[in-house]
Amino acid sequence: MNHKKIKCAVIGLGWWGTQMSEKILKSGKFEIVTIYDTNISNAKEFAKKHGSSVANSVEDALTDSIDCVFIFSPNQFHLQHCTLAAKAKKHIFLEKPIANTSKEGRTIINICERNEVILAVAHNVRYYNIFKKVKELIKKGTVGEIVYIESNRSRPIGFGIDENSWRFYKKSCNGGPLIQMAIHLLDTIYFITNDSPKKIHSFTQKRFLKTENPETFSVDIENKSGSVSHVFTSYVLSESFYINIFGTKGSIFADPLNGLYVQRQKDFQRKSVSFKQNDPEQDEINEFYKSIKNGGAFSNPSPEEALENVKLIEQILRSR
Repeated sequence: MNHKKIKCAVIGLGWWGTQMSEKILKSGKFEIVTIYDTNISNAKEFAKKHGSSVANSVEDALTDSIDCVFIFSPNQFHLQHCTLAAKAKKHIFLEKPIANTSKEGRTIINICERNEVILAVAHNVRYYNIFKKVKELIKKGTVGEIVYIESNRSRPIGFGIDENSWRFYKKSCNGGPLIQMAIHLLDTIYFITNDSPKKIHSFTQKRFLKTENPETFSVDIENKSGSVSHVFTSYVLSESFYINIFGTKGSIFADPLNGLYVQRQKDFQRKSVSFKQNDPEQDEINEFYKSIKNGGAFSNPSPEEALENVKLIEQILRSR
């Protein structure tokens, strides 16, 4: 491709799809040629603002004029939409999770491989510079041997989820906050530690919401290195977002909302650590652009890593 901007389609203009579409355009690397969303008025409003056309279906959006597609549709449509895109020979940027189930995720990977299209599964949290810095600190030996990892990603959005929302049901959102939020913690923990899970125990709560899924998950994981991870997520608690690492030489406290701190083993106080703030979604969009331009696979994460994240979600659900 010799033209500067890569022409693309966007499937799904919910809240996150709209946010990401603005970032796609802001990157200066893509031109959104066509948009499809079941909410036609939203699609028309966005298209009018940015000079795009509105498709009547996913198939209509996958025209010969585009090279790739950004898919922000609900989980239960990922297999269907990726299948259509891959068969149309369009490279795919797919919002996490890769699918609601590992079986569907494997099918998506296989069909992309058969049609020789790039599959980028968007796990944006591993792109946060704060967590890249944590990975660097661990590698430098700041914490010594990791003993314990504590993490929490919670938001009180459950009170707005009713029977009209796809997040309400197990079939369309397998695990509720576990697959929507905690999957980020799991992906990032193993990204920064280069570890992997060995044994899982979890319990859930459902006290305040009527959703089919539990509203709260508490997960303990014994890792292959011997360390222990605790992952907590809830749809009824105030905004929380952190991964804390405790080791034989010190501890790291990483919270994108409040900063990065290190506490040495013999110190009583935490010391702030500087890092360069970034736009993680913009960085992963740029990475997708490079993959297409260079004709290489998208590897951060690889499709197989994205699939392992869903397999881990399924393991946690079975461990209750």
